Amino acid sequence: MGESPAAAPIAIVADTLGPPRWSTLLEMTRRHWLSVGIVFVGIGFASLTWVLTQPARPPSQWPSYFAWDPATGALALPSSGPAANQSLILEGWLDRAMPFVAPMAIPYLAALLLCPVGVPLLTLSTGSWRRFLTFGSAMALGGLVRTAGLLINHTLVVRDVDPSTVPLGWMADLVYKQDHLSMDGWPSGHAMWATMAIIAMWRMRSVMPRTAAIIIITMVLVYPATLMLRQHYLMDVYAGALLGFAAYWACMFVIERPVLQPTR
Repeated sequence: MGESPAAAPIAIVADTLGPPRWSTLLEMTRRHWLSVGIVFVGIGFASLTWVLTQPARPPSQWPSYFAWDPATGALALPSSGPAANQSLILEGWLDRAMPFVAPMAIPYLAALLLCPVGVPLLTLSTGSWRRFLTFGSAMALGGLVRTAGLLINHTLVVRDVDPSTVPLGWMADLVYKQDHLSMDGWPSGHAMWATMAIIAMWRMRSVMPRTAAIIIITMVLVYPATLMLRQHYLMDVYAGALLGFAAYWACMFVIERPVLQPTR
């Protein structure tokens, strides 16, 4: 008998994602599940510390730097009144040349689900317990270090484009609703998460090649997305990517204890 037309899309999706391996989750012990819970709580706690840094602080809590436009000499934010803020703007010439592309909100928002939930569960599904601990611990550690960076050096990303004036601007509005004022530029949390996810999925490419390819491509798009949505500057992305790389490899060497063999 031939395959029904309705079953074709399901077969395509199944083939894209690779064979199911979720049965390994059923074989986990209570101790494993407890550790899984602790890891996700750690990721959640690190994310909460980021949320708590979102409200703009009063001028009395800022360093003595005002964000200003070198061309006109005007302050980007007022120095008095209820909206007064002091901040740093790390914008460069390449940032100013970056176009505003609202559909880049797709990979940007996808990272919010794939990084803290999707990638850890996919790692667990392969039975790679130590790799799961590596990724989860790196997410928590990197998140806490990022929060420390925000507290030490709070920066502002100027949104110079009104989403309502560009095609598909409603997509960018979805990003702005969950981050109403981009006062947490340096370092980029999205760049940090994307870097960790790329490394984790690259290590699983032989087990689930299609899934790894899809997620890696999506995460690579996160880097330009943060710039094209006016969420970050290049300086923020550089710092976030470096932090993600350092946190992942630090946790890997502690948890997995790889043996480095000399080439000669």
